[in-house]
Amino acid sequence: MVTRQTKKGTVLLVRIQPGARRNAVVGFIGDRVKIAVQATATEGKANRAVEDFVAQLLSIPTRSVQIVSGTTTRDKSILIEGKAEEDVRSTMMELGLAK
Repeated sequence: MVTRQTKKGTVLLVRIQPGARRNAVVGFIGDRVKIAVQATATEGKANRAVEDFVAQLLSIPTRSVQIVSGTTTRDKSILIEGKAEEDVRSTMMELGLAK
C-alpha cells in the first residue's frame, strides 16, 4: 500500500536514502517507495529535498507536499494535496518499476 487517501489529501509512504548521487525513485521496499536524494540528512536538508522532488515528480507546487511523520527517520509519510490517490500511486509505480 504505497498510498492512502485521507480527508486532507493523499499520503505517500516512502523510505529515503540521503546522500545519493542523484535524486531518483529507485524502487520499492515493502509497502514504501524508495527515494534517493542528494541532500544529506542534516538540519532537515534531506526532508526539504524529498518534498521538493516529490512535488516536481507530480507537477505540483512544493507547498502541496508536506512530511507528516518520520521527520527524523528514513521512513516517512508525506501528505500530498491536490492530487488524487490513483494519480500519485500510478506515477510512483511507473517511476519505481522503470529502473
